[in-house]
Order: sequence, then C-alpha cells, then structure tokens
Amino acid sequence: MYNSLCRHPAMPNSYLRWIEDEDLVKAVKQVHKVFVDAAKNTTLTAITRNVIDPFTFVFETSFLSELNIEQWIADEAKRQIQKTLTNALGDFHQTILGSVNGWTNLRTGHSTGLDLMKDDKTVFAEIKNKFNTLTGARQDSVFNLLQDTANKNPKATCYLVHIIRDKKQPYDKEWVFKARKKRYAHARVRLISGDKFYNLVAGDGSLSQLLEVLPTVINSHLSNDEKITMGEIEAVQELADIVGDNFPSEKVIKYMFSKAYPNSGDL
Repeated sequence: MYNSLCRHPAMPNSYLRWIEDEDLVKAVKQVHKVFVDAAKNTTLTAITRNVIDPFTFVFETSFLSELNIEQWIADEAKRQIQKTLTNALGDFHQTILGSVNGWTNLRTGHSTGLDLMKDDKTVFAEIKNKFNTLTGARQDSVFNLLQDTANKNPKATCYLVHIIRDKKQPYDKEWVFKARKKRYAHARVRLISGDKFYNLVAGDGSLSQLLEVLPTVINSHLSNDEKITMGEIEAVQELADIVGDNFPSEKVIKYMFSKAYPNSGDL
C-alpha cells in the first residue's frame, strides 16, 4: 500500500500524497502571516478590555517559578491572538481541502456563498473550525445557503463541517435543529465532523496525517527570524514602556490595579 506520508524531497508531494507541497506550504504561511500580524497588533488595551484580576496575576507569578511577569503578559496576549488564529484556521482548512485534486476552494463572493465544492458538483461544504462557532441567526443563515445549493443541485450533498467536533465519535448525519419555533431539515443537508470530511475529500486518516506533518513543514519553511519572540508582542512592548524593561513587580501591580479599579485613588 502506498504510504500517505511521504518524505522524498524530489517529489511534488513529499509531505502528503494528496496535496502538493507548494499548496501545503502556502496555506501554512497564510496562517503564519495572520499570527504575526495579530501578535504585533495585540495591545494592552485589547488584553485589559475584559478586566484582568490583579490578584490572579500576583498569585500566578508568585507560585509558578518559571512564570515571570513578561511571560504572564505574553500569555494574556496569546489568549487574544488565539481568537484571531481560530478564525484563520477555518480559512486554512478551506485552503487545504480546496487544493486537493478534484476540489475547488470557492473563496469569498461565490454565488453559493459556501466555501468548498467538489468539481463534479456532487458535494458542497461550509467549513467551520469549531462546533460552537454558529449560534442563533448565523445558524439559520448557513443552513439556508446549504439548502438553497442542495435544491439547485439535485445530485449534491451539502455539508456543514466541524473541523473540531463536539462529540467523542465521528459523525455524518442529517442537520436538524429548531430555531424560533421553526424546524430546519433537508435530506441532503448534513453535519459532518472534520475527520470524516477529510476522509471524504483526501482519503482515510488524512486529517491526522496533516496534523502529524505540520511541525516538519513549519520548521522546514519558516526561519527563526520569522518566528515571534515575546518582546515583539505589542502588549509586552507597551507594558515595558510604562513600567520599565525589567518589569518591576511593584509597578506592574500598580498598573494592573489601576486597570481593574479605575479612578479608585488607591495604590
């Protein structure tokens, strides 16, 4: 049996047999750019918008010997960056799946409003990175796009894909739900977990193969100069400007208190 995980550098599919290296590397670099931009533009204002508990800060930086103040601020910034990264990962999977032979990434502005299409128009898909992305009216809107596409393409099955699924078992099932006393259902509109959908598009085990090979791809195509250091995170730089490069704890605590208790006059 041909191994799906390849390593021959002369082959155009040296990482994975079901996607060309050029497409895989391009998708990885797109995520990298989003991450770098987010890291360099995540400000103190952004991470203190939701009040930071200064007592949590004191206990964590005191109890964890390896956690210094600079690292703590960087971790708070990373929580903000992760939100942007999560959105970028939906685009990443759309790009990866749309690069598989026989599939098309529909991109923004396609008449269906969806993300992905099998070239013979028997499968369409909307891709969400996580199962809890859709709520309320957005759920209705996506269902209607899938239903309209199914009705216009009688041989097509239309999927909402959860790359990160909400259950222990993979699923591929009819999407049925109720909203505002209305029942939504269509025989060819389905919910599918990311692992099952990757199997459908690229073959059994393809999602785990992708995850397994990503560290190698990243390390092979991104130099150390392209990786972000804590000092390059905008929020860390801003705090250093306020309290000093050595992040003296007394000044940082005063800053944290002022953000949690503005206009209190204390400290």
